[in-house]
Amino acid sequence: MSTRTIVLSVLSVAVLIGVGTTIVELSAPDEIRFSPAVGEQRDYRIDVSAVMREDDSQSSSSDTQAVTMQSIMRYRVDSARPSLTVHLDPRFIRAREGRQTFFSSARSGGLFRGPVRDLITGGFDLTMEPDGETRLTATNRAAWNLITKQLTGALGRQLEQHMLAPSVPLSLPAREGAQVTLDGFQGMPGLRLTVADIDEDGVFVDITRAEDGSTRVDPLRIMGHNLFIQFTNVSGRMRLERDSGWIQSLTLISDQRIDGFGTALNVHTQLAMNADDDPTTGAWADSLEWFTWTSGLAGVSDGYSLFLPQTDGEATDLPLIEPAEAPLADAGTTFRIDGKDNALALTIDHGINGDGKLGQLTLQELTLRDADGQALTIPLVLESIGIDYGDDDRQNTVIRLLPLGWADPGLERIASVDATVIYRPAEEPTHTQLSLADEPTEIRDGSVSARAVPVDGQPGHWRILFAGKDNRYYTYDRTRNYAGLSGRLIDQAVDGGLSASDRTLMQRVDEPDRWFQQYAVEGDGDTFGLALFTESTESSRHILHFTSRALRFSNRDMPPPETRYLDRSTTPGKAPLNLDDLAVRDADRNQLRLTLPRGIGSACELTASAPPLEGHELVWQPAFQRHPDFISETWTPDGETTDWLLMTDDGVRVFFYGIEVDTRLSCPGQPAWHTEPAPTPPDRPWLVDIAAAVGDDVDPETPAALFFRGTRFLDASGRPLRPMPLDASPDAPSTPWSREQMQTTLADYLADDGTIRFWGKVTAVETITFSGEPIERTWHKRLEGLQE
Repeated sequence: MSTRTIVLSVLSVAVLIGVGTTIVELSAPDEIRFSPAVGEQRDYRIDVSAVMREDDSQSSSSDTQAVTMQSIMRYRVDSARPSLTVHLDPRFIRAREGRQTFFSSARSGGLFRGPVRDLITGGFDLTMEPDGETRLTATNRAAWNLITKQLTGALGRQLEQHMLAPSVPLSLPAREGAQVTLDGFQGMPGLRLTVADIDEDGVFVDITRAEDGSTRVDPLRIMGHNLFIQFTNVSGRMRLERDSGWIQSLTLISDQRIDGFGTALNVHTQLAMNADDDPTTGAWADSLEWFTWTSGLAGVSDGYSLFLPQTDGEATDLPLIEPAEAPLADAGTTFRIDGKDNALALTIDHGINGDGKLGQLTLQELTLRDADGQALTIPLVLESIGIDYGDDDRQNTVIRLLPLGWADPGLERIASVDATVIYRPAEEPTHTQLSLADEPTEIRDGSVSARAVPVDGQPGHWRILFAGKDNRYYTYDRTRNYAGLSGRLIDQAVDGGLSASDRTLMQRVDEPDRWFQQYAVEGDGDTFGLALFTESTESSRHILHFTSRALRFSNRDMPPPETRYLDRSTTPGKAPLNLDDLAVRDADRNQLRLTLPRGIGSACELTASAPPLEGHELVWQPAFQRHPDFISETWTPDGETTDWLLMTDDGVRVFFYGIEVDTRLSCPGQPAWHTEPAPTPPDRPWLVDIAAAVGDDVDPETPAALFFRGTRFLDASGRPLRPMPLDASPDAPSTPWSREQMQTTLADYLADDGTIRFWGKVTAVETITFSGEPIERTWHKRLEGLQE
């Protein structure tokens, strides 16, 4: 771990534990005073992000470092008199540098071993004296003493001092406009708390840096260096429960300058604390990943490039994102245990492609069961809930959860999972345009808006500022031609000195579903295309049953673990099988190529008559057989054609010189695709009797590529499904069908009972049939010799 990571980690831990002392006292109606009952407890989700740059004026993503620390903390009131004592129990802690987790309570090893683990798992006691003095002590004092001894006494005392938050005010007038200036709140010097608003449920407090307050804190000594920390900016917002005084929501944004290690560092910190009595459930915005994604924008100095189509053709090629229809009606549901992160992963296979727009999915209830069907008690936190693209751009929803606590949760005991989800579908997007002018312009639809602001002194440059909500927002219209314009998603400070991610976290204290975003746009253009996405106000409730992904692989009587389709580059097309316009070409390039409707090359007879080359016959083969990852240059989005190449029978040579070749294509009649219902058991539509499907026994040694180009097995949507190998395993890497078909025969799929299991529910079988008189086409080509 780098020195800068250690610095950020120490600062994050200090802030994280310091949050535990931010309890403000509330006693309605005249003053805020905290007086909870003994035994009362609250759970909080605490997120801290620290982004460090060595030089803000010349910073870029390459010299930016970001550490995120997230936790679930339980606060329990143990005593009220004469002193108020609150026990802090860290139920979950995870720290990441960028996307890499370098310690997590959900998995063993790393930094959480030995006395460190003993210290954290024991928790801390926060004692508040009647005179306002506050002290924080570790429950496991022996572990604390051992750690501080190992870290040297000076560092130990300084860390202890940093975790001991100063006193909080004994009272705060409960009236709008009332102010209190204090030193040491949240470990930050010189802050002013202002009562901004009071409603029937809560008290809103603005937090700013006091103009006459201190800006420095006592130095920390790390790795033999003194770190001098100066706060250059602080702003925050807090909501307190009016009847109890407990914090309901808190955001603190701060900038610090740190001198040490022979350089000056600039650190931007975002902290969010939210009451969370059920960290297991929620939507994406309630997950750990939401904060990681939101705060992560602050760590990317130059932002992310937007793909803006520059021609009508590029815009037309991008499919419209259309709302998905009934994505949970017949979804496949499996679960697995991710051993690396010790996570429970639930997968919902919707059976829709990447162009379908899913609405919002919310996890409402979760029940884990063992092999006997008994409910298991394993506390979890929602890590993420979102889209994962499977084979052939299919959309799956993956819900990941991490265990709370420090003991082994025993996830291997889980045999099935029942989940209740709420689904709100997406509606058709509304397309509009935002003017790019010399003055600010804006479009607004209710509470969401997009505003284009010209950049001073930079003609042709604008900042587009978005204000949206989780279920209603503007974004760029990817079906629009943006010729002459380029854009990036950025996160830079704008109005009031706050970036879009800062404003999102700050505003969510008042509006939990609010978010902000910012584009940097430049170039020659006078409008910018936007699409307004909205989720329906109606919702539906679904109870989903998840079974083991591993069991779905091994048990043929169960549905397959997911849906997989044939690659489009090897899928027979839906167009008529027309043989009139076929032509052998590329003789002038000393090779021969023939583009055939898919399936014809295997259903008909395609032969070549030419002298052998060094003992090898010349044969016609699909072009991708020479290279399994080959995609035909004549491939179309509907997968209607396949390129065939003349090559030696070992696949080595495709260029020939000084020979003449006669090619013959013979078909017993006019070919056409014929569809019949699939011969499958009613209760197991993924199993197909192959002999019944094709009307005859099949040779197990038939190459898979040959068989499945002439016969395809369709699901209810009409898409051809892949066959599932007998030895399919959840641990085996996913192989593209273009490669798999060249390495297998029917014997690799055909069970002893004559059935093949498919990656999905088969409803129909399509084969090529022939009618009318036989058809024969011939071509004669000469390939010139090498030029001397």
